[in-house]
Amino acid sequence: MCLFQNSVSSSENCRICLQDTSGSKGVGKFLIAMEDSSYIVYVLRTLQSQNEILTPCMASKSCFGFKNNVDYNYPCDEIHNEGVAMYQKTSTFSESGIERKHGQNVPQQQTHLQCVKAMPVQGFNAMEETQVCMSDLAKSTKGVVHWLKFDANYDLLLLRLNEGRTEADFKTELSKLEFPATNCAVLKLLSVQDCYEDYYAQYYSSSLVMNRLLSTSQR
Repeated sequence: MCLFQNSVSSSENCRICLQDTSGSKGVGKFLIAMEDSSYIVYVLRTLQSQNEILTPCMASKSCFGFKNNVDYNYPCDEIHNEGVAMYQKTSTFSESGIERKHGQNVPQQQTHLQCVKAMPVQGFNAMEETQVCMSDLAKSTKGVVHWLKFDANYDLLLLRLNEGRTEADFKTELSKLEFPATNCAVLKLLSVQDCYEDYYAQYYSSSLVMNRLLSTSQR
């Protein structure tokens, strides 16, 4: 299950509450950009309904800013089940409850998933510059952009292209998406496996990405 929250409403208390009410062994937390806005996506493995999970957390004021109409346009299973099974090869995270079981079928490679190494145009707030870069790419490609990894020099962004757009089309367009067309100073195509390398880090509240999200949302 994927739950969507306004990116400015993120908090660690909310993630903890969602884990408690859902019974999920782990809760992934990802920043994404779509054509209309940026969101935090919480990924849970649960048999509970969305209402059963969210109602107690919103009543206790642990969570707010959730969107109910986003999930119809978001490929939750494709990104967080099939993509993980296909491309996450370097580590496991048993408590997340999402590692592939022995003998489970692995889906075929999905060519509409692309991994981009991006260097946002440097400004006063690095986090905000990254979000602008992601939003620009989402609008330009008419796809969904996920922030999966960063270090001091660059970010790794996973793009899910809309149906009908091929990998060859994207490679041709990539150089045209750099600054000043977008807020991304440098864009380089990598393997999709590179983007998924640290996927499980997003299930830790202490991850660097989560710390940056929290510090920005709490200003």
